[in-house]
Amino acid sequence: MGEGSPSCTPPMGAGLPHAPITQQTNVHQEQQKPSWRSIFDDDLQKKMEILPYLPECRGAKVVKIMEEDTIEEVEYWKHSIVGYLVGKRSYFYHISDFLKRIWKTAGNFKLISLPKGFFMVRFDDENTILQRIHTYQGRPMILKRWDKNVNLEKEILGSVPIWVQLFNLPMHCTGNMSIARVCSQFSKPLYPDEATLARERGGFVKVMVEVDVHDELPEVVNVDIHGIECEVFIEYDWKPQLCRKCNGYNHSEVKCPRLKIRNHPQNGLSNRKGNWFHMHREKV
Repeated sequence: MGEGSPSCTPPMGAGLPHAPITQQTNVHQEQQKPSWRSIFDDDLQKKMEILPYLPECRGAKVVKIMEEDTIEEVEYWKHSIVGYLVGKRSYFYHISDFLKRIWKTAGNFKLISLPKGFFMVRFDDENTILQRIHTYQGRPMILKRWDKNVNLEKEILGSVPIWVQLFNLPMHCTGNMSIARVCSQFSKPLYPDEATLARERGGFVKVMVEVDVHDELPEVVNVDIHGIECEVFIEYDWKPQLCRKCNGYNHSEVKCPRLKIRNHPQNGLSNRKGNWFHMHREKV
């Protein structure tokens, strides 16, 4: 190729799109980006579209839930109870295994965990469960009938139900009136267990009693049987050790967590005080 021949190389930029066209193309490509749903097939997309999009809630400072929004859930949970254990919180799966064992005759039920140590149980019929007192490892289980306004706060109880065992009672002193007299010395007697009621145990009697959480519970009660004095020894499945600093259970005032955390709000406790028996009866 000679020096005077025209060059076959096109000038730089010749035949290429101008910069403004490139920008328009990029904008068009941005608008064509697919949504994440489009990567799934149609059947799966239909299964995912369970919840409606409500544009009136978009950006709202306060989202208002309507009464009709809750009808289905209120109907579903209406035969449910909520409960918790007095004292130290236990692992949910331990409580779950225990309740499944003792309530196996109550028919089908669903058990779920709630915040603050509460649990919730849905029954076909909850009335039979609420007709008796339940304990776990000696500690009372507080059960309430569920409704949409139920308060998930643990009450500060003035009294609690516990199991006690009375030893050294002669066989002729194991009837209801004899047991009631001994238990009334330190508590409000409620009822004996099935073995005691059926006279199937000779070594001791077992009784559910209601005790004041502030009382010192005795280990021995002196009794007079037709002029003969003897000692009745008492064993407790669980004692309510109440801390007067925080109204919590299972620790002394010396070991109260509030000594370490000053002015910390009392988590999981309300200011409601009262007798356990009356509160239980009101809820049932």
